[in-house]
Amino acid sequence: MPQILRMPSEDELPRGPRRTFVGELFTYFRAAGRPSPASIAAAASQGPQPDRVMVSRETVRRLLKGETTSTWPKVRAVHEVLCRMADRDPTWRRFSDSSDYDEDNDTRTLREYIRDLWNDAVDGAEVDDVPLS
Repeated sequence: MPQILRMPSEDELPRGPRRTFVGELFTYFRAAGRPSPASIAAAASQGPQPDRVMVSRETVRRLLKGETTSTWPKVRAVHEVLCRMADRDPTWRRFSDSSDYDEDNDTRTLREYIRDLWNDAVDGAEVDDVPLS
């Protein structure tokens, strides 16, 4: 019987940009009902052309464990599958339903937000260290 994936502990994945990225990805993973990496990979490979991206179940597992940041096309494919499974649209504004956030200052979509976190994880930059432009 396959083991259910859990968010890595801080010992397994210390605080920092990679943990923040994985935590956001886990938000969608949980909302989708914790589907198996194999079902996520299968759904990604059945996506519409030309956006179809082949993602292995091992890549999905490693993304959710914080063992890789992979490539943006693969991360986007996994994110979009999880959004579909969770009945969320990746073009929705990320902070539109947060009562304690000034949404006028952050209009990023779910896709844009996860991409920013992915970039930070790849670069190793802390969210608070990124200069505001």
